[in-house]
Amino acid sequence: MNWTHAVFGALALCAACDSKSSGAAQGSGSGSATGKQSPCALLTKEEVGQVMGMVIPEPTVDGSDCKYIAANATNGSAMVTATWEKTEADSKADYGATTGAMAVGGQLTKGLMPDAPGAIAGLGDEASFAMYFLHVRKGSALFQISVNLPNRMIDMMKQSQGGPEKYAALVLEMDKTLAAKALPRL
Repeated sequence: MNWTHAVFGALALCAACDSKSSGAAQGSGSGSATGKQSPCALLTKEEVGQVMGMVIPEPTVDGSDCKYIAANATNGSAMVTATWEKTEADSKADYGATTGAMAVGGQLTKGLMPDAPGAIAGLGDEASFAMYFLHVRKGSALFQISVNLPNRMIDMMKQSQGGPEKYAALVLEMDKTLAAKALPRL
């Protein structure tokens, strides 16, 4: 069945968010060891936990990634990736390249990970959703949010034929809620 590929893909993404990854630093402050703005400054663990419906321990920051992982990672995780160092023109170009690749990926995975609507109005200067990632540009800042709920995905897949679509809609709503909280902090 095609949905089994989506489940295994989600579990692989969850495993990639292992909080014990090398070089990960704890904390949610606005600065990092390099003096750059931290992606963990965009969302608190409480905000992420409230949206996902679970307790989230301290996030870990690894370069431009902030990982929010439940004690039992199969219950859920979220990742925020952010960059601020570019010019607005470079950010627009990067946004276009990333959303183009996401659209191609969405076409390649039709049936495995259904695409929700592409462009999302009302978030930053540009926003789109594909392959369970919400990509947002505001001025020269770019960020991506991805909520991953492996246990809920499995349950939704078991319950009905519309499981993948329902899961994508759930993730999109959570991603949009988190993005709305993060935007004022850019």
